[in-house]
Amino acid sequence: MYYRYAAWLLQVLIFVLTLHDPFFGDAISTVSRAAVHIYNQNLGTVWYLPVHDPGHPTLFPYLLAVCWKIAGKHLWVAHLLTLLFALGVTTQLHGLAIKTVGGTTAHRVLLLAVVQPTFVAQSAMVLTHLPLAFFFLWALNNLYPQHRVKSFWAASIFMMLTHLEGAFLLAGTAASCFLIQLKTADLKLAVKQTAVLFAPAFLVLLIWGLAHARHTGWWFSSPVYADHRSWMGVLPMIKSVGLIAWRMVDYGNIVFYVIIGWAVAARKLYRHPLFMYVAGAFISCLLVFSVLMSKSIAHRYFLPVHLPAMVLLLLAVNEFRAKRGTLLLLLSLVTLMAGNFLYYPGKCIGDATIAYRNYFFIAKQLNAELPDSVVLYTYAPLSNNDSVTTLSEFQFLNTKEIYPRHVNQLPVVLQSNCNCDFTPGELNELGGWKGKSYERGAVYANVLFNPLLYPVPLLNESLRKKTGAELWMEQLKSNLKK
Repeated sequence: MYYRYAAWLLQVLIFVLTLHDPFFGDAISTVSRAAVHIYNQNLGTVWYLPVHDPGHPTLFPYLLAVCWKIAGKHLWVAHLLTLLFALGVTTQLHGLAIKTVGGTTAHRVLLLAVVQPTFVAQSAMVLTHLPLAFFFLWALNNLYPQHRVKSFWAASIFMMLTHLEGAFLLAGTAASCFLIQLKTADLKLAVKQTAVLFAPAFLVLLIWGLAHARHTGWWFSSPVYADHRSWMGVLPMIKSVGLIAWRMVDYGNIVFYVIIGWAVAARKLYRHPLFMYVAGAFISCLLVFSVLMSKSIAHRYFLPVHLPAMVLLLLAVNEFRAKRGTLLLLLSLVTLMAGNFLYYPGKCIGDATIAYRNYFFIAKQLNAELPDSVVLYTYAPLSNNDSVTTLSEFQFLNTKEIYPRHVNQLPVVLQSNCNCDFTPGELNELGGWKGKSYERGAVYANVLFNPLLYPVPLLNESLRKKTGAELWMEQLKSNLKK
């Protein structure tokens, strides 16, 4: 019980520290824009505005809009809703561990979960992958070790209505369920039992797709993201597989996956039903992402897999003697904790860890130093206005999107490692401008003044120089894109 209280306390602490954080990153495009629109329509719509529609169902944004109608449209309400899902995740994960491992060892899954970097980051943001992970764990708890059909229907349907990735997770889980059924039933019965469990969720997804197509003219894949969701050939697919493998073991996950890998190779784990469900879900996502997503395969996409994999870790360490197993768990815990502080110079700061929060402190400093009349031109996510970031509770920064202008036509540009859409040509142009650099932790931001419009910049200090590690990473990324 103390493990649970400690986990809950840490999750509440994250809420207290982040309850005034603005929407950031994909939380803007996936949640905030939809929730604000639904709220403004008095809950009379379930759709995104057409220009901002990524294709995902809107269960979570709609729920957030309902909460705003009850408690007021405030940032803390959004973060409180996220906290409730985070608590739900650890509760479902704890229950899964108790059923699978039992004893005192099962409680240790809570310690691993609450320090896992992506889970911590998603607990601080307001995004759909935390609810998706909750519904997936709920589904697993009603699929294993025995089927509770109605509860599984509810969990799987909510997965479908939360994010399109829910379909990929369930497809792989269904395939594993079918294989498990074949061990005790003939082919016809195995097909029937699997269909009974999974058909309702896929039927709901089909209904959503039909309704969405009638409303927008397309089903699930937005024309706006056509260059991100398309088959690019064999070589890009192989690169994507390598990227996904790295995403899985990145930020301290590598130790516990090495241990799980050992247990599978030693034939200790590979026939366990939970392993088959988790492996099936991952393989399904691997295939879909590597074939259909040519860009932006985010760390958070694998959060629903990471969490139940921690239960598999507990099963794996049980194969060792007590002292060695405890040391392996401790090593896994330490590397996960260290992953929260890891970042790569030269790479974009995304939502895999809480490092992105350093930008908020830089923005406050910028807000204090620059006149309100100065417009900072930049790229998403920093270019979004207060209506979908701070909900207009306070002014963050006066920003505008660079598109469709050219950089040399702009008076002031904000360039940061929190937005990486600047082309090499644009960065070369900005290299001749003056301004001021701001750094906090892993995040930096450059405010640059066009010399044609600001012969004397409002801010003029020595700009930061890229380190050798940054230049090496940028060259590596450039080579991989070729």
